[in-house]
Amino acid sequence: MRARVGWAVVVIGALAIPAWAAPDTSTSTSTSTSTSTSTSTSTSTEADLDSDSDADDIGPWHGLHLDVTATELSGIVGEPEAYANQLSLELGPSFDLGHHLGSRFWKPLSLSASIGLSGELAGSDPAFRGPQFPSSALRSDAPEAVVITETAGARSTSGAERDLRLSDLTLTFSHPSVAHLPGRITLGAGARFILPTSRASFNDGLYTAASLSASLSRVFGRVTVRLRERATRYLYDADTSPIQPLGGTVVVSGLEVSPESFAHDGAMTPSFGFLTGLDLEVALPHDLSASAGYDLVNTFSHVPDACGVAGVPTADVCADGSLIHEVRRGRHDAGSFSLGLSWQARPSLSLSLDLETYQPVRHPNGDLANPFLRVSRDNYSALSLSATVSIDELTRGSR
Repeated sequence: MRARVGWAVVVIGALAIPAWAAPDTSTSTSTSTSTSTSTSTSTSTEADLDSDSDADDIGPWHGLHLDVTATELSGIVGEPEAYANQLSLELGPSFDLGHHLGSRFWKPLSLSASIGLSGELAGSDPAFRGPQFPSSALRSDAPEAVVITETAGARSTSGAERDLRLSDLTLTFSHPSVAHLPGRITLGAGARFILPTSRASFNDGLYTAASLSASLSRVFGRVTVRLRERATRYLYDADTSPIQPLGGTVVVSGLEVSPESFAHDGAMTPSFGFLTGLDLEVALPHDLSASAGYDLVNTFSHVPDACGVAGVPTADVCADGSLIHEVRRGRHDAGSFSLGLSWQARPSLSLSLDLETYQPVRHPNGDLANPFLRVSRDNYSALSLSATVSIDELTRGSR
């Protein structure tokens, strides 16, 4: 497994090398980036960048930041055996890489990471026990991580246990101000790598999910509108999900037998995908802000190399599979909607209340689903309350 992580680190290093060698050719307005659960940007003039206060922009840790986010998530359906309540803790270190490159163009460039640990307080969420992944555990900042978890094989956990789940590691390069276009539109770009640190991804043979993104944003007074596009390539050991053998023997009716094992379960792993998103952010009085966003996630799985099945002359998985809605053409379409209200209580503390909905775009009968709210036992919609503490800001205040 070390080879997988090492391969991804090499790719990240290759992406960062041009930044160190880039000449100072930009004369446009630059943007300084502060990263938390979602990335926010503020634009300053060149005079501000040359002022003595520029050293304070990188914070007390010389550009290094550390956010810790605690989130309690509650399903909105209270029926017996359907209600879900989860608690998660996420670490979000980030580094203002551009501040150390000596170039105005690269100054907004940042490198951030995130990894989390979550568990159930109530409910029987399949995310902790099986291959399904309901929206209640959605990471709204990385919907491609949901695709990886949906692909993962079942865990060896009974329904009565309360198991903790470690997420995969996400590394993100972000440049929110690559160019300023006509009409006061700002072009942003980024690259993201998801590395296998969860048990499910290790078992499923994930190498990485690498993606490139571009965004167009426009500020209208207190309102910011942003259009995003992301292309993701998923890299696995095999085109089909592997089955990890239990090993050893089992006792059946008093007899010790060796169970039959299979190398793969026949489910095709994702190959590539596209994400199109639209965000709306509004700055409100008293350090409040409201946001709404929608992501359309199109995922394409691998295509079977052969349609026949050994020992079953009449089987045609290509033709039979097309009769099932979720696997037709090897494509799965999902929608992610979020609506939130945030409060910057202190420079080191922010609170947010969010409604999140993640579900297939269409119902099994082919009808379009309501993208905003879906109240059902599947917990497609959920409410979350989050508190984010900036450790570096705490140290600034203690000086």
